[in-house]
Amino acid sequence: MRIKCLAVIIVGLLGVASFAYAQINSGNDSTNANNSTANTTQGSNGSASQSGDAIVKLEKSPIANCPPCPQCMVPKNKRPKAPSPWKGTNIGIGWVKNTGNTVSNNFTGTSNFQYRYRKWTYLGQLNYQRNSSNNVVSAEKWFAQTEIKYNLHDFNYLFWQTNYTDDRFDGYFYIFNSTAGYGRRIVNLDNFNLNLYLGPGYQRLKIRGSNETDSLPVLTAGGNFVWQINKRVQLNETAQTFMTSENIHSEATTALVVSLFEHWDINLSWALDHDSKPQDGAHGTSTTTSLQVVYNIT
Repeated sequence: MRIKCLAVIIVGLLGVASFAYAQINSGNDSTNANNSTANTTQGSNGSASQSGDAIVKLEKSPIANCPPCPQCMVPKNKRPKAPSPWKGTNIGIGWVKNTGNTVSNNFTGTSNFQYRYRKWTYLGQLNYQRNSSNNVVSAEKWFAQTEIKYNLHDFNYLFWQTNYTDDRFDGYFYIFNSTAGYGRRIVNLDNFNLNLYLGPGYQRLKIRGSNETDSLPVLTAGGNFVWQINKRVQLNETAQTFMTSENIHSEATTALVVSLFEHWDINLSWALDHDSKPQDGAHGTSTTTSLQVVYNIT
């Protein structure tokens, strides 16, 4: 089942990437088609252009008498660029410090994928953490997540989210969640955004030391906000809770992102994980403090 869960996550990531690639190619094809049509039209009217008929038609067109607008007067190379649909895609590596189930210092790596197309937003996330001391592993955790959002309008959206967690020291062999539901943008300003979401789903898990797997209904609730303090400093907060009849798992991450220069950021984050009914030998609360250097694709 662990391999199947990983397969679902990987297939989801590949599907998102394939869709994004197809949309880019279709956009390029349509641009090339338009250019080809324009060239064909110009060629067929070649004789008219030579005789001056095209110039007369242009002079009679309403566009010829249109007063220049501010946007037209600005050179194309100085006009503001539209936001990239890949904004939010990045990769980071850094140092991590743990308290709770483990106390150590070591390596962490993260990668985030994000693509926007019309009303759709596709997100992917992959995190890895490994701590060791004197060749003894004291922490090892994999986390993968995919999410698809469909915007109903500026403030409401639907979502489908799947995630997989393999934490070597939390008492579980793996935890897999799949949830669909409704989200609401409570605040949607240029420098501040606040989102809340809620939805039912399905959870499958396996406890370490046991050959049996459990399947449970789960209710997921969460939220996030992004505050752009100034051009270089941003504060992010994400939190979500997975509620089942066996346990309530909550996680929250606070991150301060400082832009160094183009494409490069420093990310200082603090994460909290809490289980209402932890497994034997595991702490109910664990924290992770990390400092990462992040490279943004766009």
